[in-house]
This record gives sequence, C-alpha cells and structure tokens, in this order.
Amino acid sequence: MVLFYALGVGTLGLVLFFVLSLALIGLYGQFVWTFTHWDLASIQSEIVKPWANFAMLIVFSAGTIAGIWFFGGYAWSHLKNRRMVNAATRARR
Repeated sequence: MVLFYALGVGTLGLVLFFVLSLALIGLYGQFVWTFTHWDLASIQSEIVKPWANFAMLIVFSAGTIAGIWFFGGYAWSHLKNRRMVNAATRARR
C-alpha cells in the first residue's frame, strides 16, 4: 500500500512539473517572444528529447522516494513515542 501511495506522490510531482513547464512556456510567450519574435524554430527537438525524458524520470523518482520516506514512516522515526497530553487530562489528575 505504501508503494502505491509513494507512486501517487511521484505522479503528483510529474503533474507539478508539467504545470510549471506550461507556466514557463506561457511567460516565454508573453515576454520573450513578444519583444524578440524568436520562436525557437532553430532548436531541434531530437537534441532536447533525452534531457526532457531524463528530467521527467528524475522528478518521478524523487517524488516516489519522498513518498516512501513520508508514508513509510521514516519521516517520523525520530519522534519519541509519548502520549499526547491535553489540558482536559491534566485537569482530571
């Protein structure tokens, strides 16, 4: 079950990566292209494709590792097992 939750965190990382990429593309279209009319036609996608695939693999892997760390309990292992005491239980003693 932890693995499925961790893979979900990796997927959320990819979604966030795509949203940020689209935001950067939108900013490029608003500012850089408006003033320079440079539409990146000289860049070949075959050169950029391996780097894009590598970036997506890294983002998904990092999200999955973070999900395992969080949902697996490793993030909470340094906390001591102590009872949470609230004001109501202190007043009854």
